[in-house]
Amino acid sequence: MLARSGRLGEAEIELATVVDARISVLGSDHPHTLTSRVALASVLAELGRLDDAEVELLAVLESQTRMLGAEHPVTLVSLNNLAVVLVRKALVQQGASFKASPGSASPGSPASSGA
Repeated sequence: MLARSGRLGEAEIELATVVDARISVLGSDHPHTLTSRVALASVLAELGRLDDAEVELLAVLESQTRMLGAEHPVTLVSLNNLAVVLVRKALVQQGASFKASPGSASPGSPASSGA
């Protein structure tokens, strides 16, 4: 609910608390714990913390692969979520290198038109 209303920072804090509690009570491999970790990873990704989101999703994927198998539909959804984060990271890196490279002005801008 917090994430949907744009309160991502608050959502992150609440989800981190839920993840910690579920790990303590249910264990790190319990499906409810893993679901909360996926939700946390999603919020981290929305906050632009793609490295942190990747770490969470890798941990979830490792547990799901071990507990459910690599071909289980839930595992495959997590693999897809990880792929989305990795693509976003690549796009951010590509954009950063594009901005940093000399002569990378966009077409029509003063730097590219010789003006």
